[in-house]
Amino acid sequence: INKDFTFIECWAGDESKLFFPNERFIGSKISEIYPPEQAISFEALVRDTLKTGQSQYLEYPSPDMKSWFSCTTHPLDE
Repeated sequence: INKDFTFIECWAGDESKLFFPNERFIGSKISEIYPPEQAISFEALVRDTLKTGQSQYLEYPSPDMKSWFSCTTHPLDE
């Protein structure tokens, strides 16, 4: 995810467990994928990662609220 909150890459241990296909993420903004309340949390996570230069971690429910996922962000050189 870049500083504009656009997915540029998504690494998943098992892509079959993603609730959206990887192709839907790439090129999309966080706010285009997630509901507003989740988008705010993800955007804060990205801001914190970029500001601190440290990895950040977030747990969040799936859109249907039937399962939980986790996300770890890592700062990368552009």
